[in-house]
Amino acid sequence: MSTRTVIRGFLLLALLGSATLLPFAMQAGEDGIEKVTMAASKGPLRCDPSVVYKGESFRLRIPPRHPSGLAIKDPKDNWFYLQDPEGEEKIMADSEFSKLSEFLIDTRSIKGKYWVDGVAKTRLIFQSTGEYLIYMADELETEPENTFSLSTTVYYHASDRR
Repeated sequence: MSTRTVIRGFLLLALLGSATLLPFAMQAGEDGIEKVTMAASKGPLRCDPSVVYKGESFRLRIPPRHPSGLAIKDPKDNWFYLQDPEGEEKIMADSEFSKLSEFLIDTRSIKGKYWVDGVAKTRLIFQSTGEYLIYMADELETEPENTFSLSTTVYYHASDRR
């Protein structure tokens, strides 16, 4: 006879003076923990919805205290810069960006700057099906562990919703 224990609770995520409670549930059996479920969409940075199709938009929900830069990495590992505090890429003034609580991203029209062999180019970001990393950092060109950063993902389908 198998005994199952369900543990429900909240995981406290502390981030530079602010905290978020993430709900979770764990199911344990005789052989240990079988499943851990967390509501990732409740994190400090999130996409709503987290799955979009060609031509759709999503909202990037941003915590009150957030990094000053914004970049998106596509499924082919190309980085697109939208708001670089140390560069020329700006979707808005830095002072306006610092007050941002959400940002509507239209997959049909959002463009970003990227580099090929040292040459800057600009193009539409959402072109391929797959997971896109939305990355915010004070220093976009350094490792995440060396700067204040937040990230989340959105899954994009390059085909129309059926």
